[in-house]
Amino acid sequence: MQEPCKASDAGRNSDEDLQSDVETMECLRQLRLDKYRWQAYYSALKKFSRLTDTAHNCM
Repeated sequence: MQEPCKASDAGRNSDEDLQSDVETMECLRQLRLDKYRWQAYYSALKKFSRLTDTAHNCM
């Protein structure tokens, strides 16, 4: 797993500032995507756990 990204500091001029904003938005997009992936993984794990518990109880 890679280390989470960090927000970029503001630049010295408007061009650098715009680039900083773009990098920060990309970072936030990636963090949100990672969060949704972990939530989906956890949800699938819970469902799988319930299925295996049910299967063991039927035997």
